[in-house]
Amino acid sequence: MSERTSKQLFRDYVDIWETGKLDKLRATIHDDYVGHSSWGDRDQEGLRQRIVAFRQKYPDVRFKN
Repeated sequence: MSERTSKQLFRDYVDIWETGKLDKLRATIHDDYVGHSSWGDRDQEGLRQRIVAFRQKYPDVRFKN
């Protein structure tokens, strides 16, 4: 597998939020991921749950740059 640039990794990450294709999460986010939010730290499973909840609330979301 070729090494992806930071820009491509970011685009892939945004795509996961837009499409809800969680099968891409493992290839995009490191296994040891720890996210920090005002509600506390979360691991990759916590991030997965957050994306699912976000997509339920905003199913047609699209981000623009």
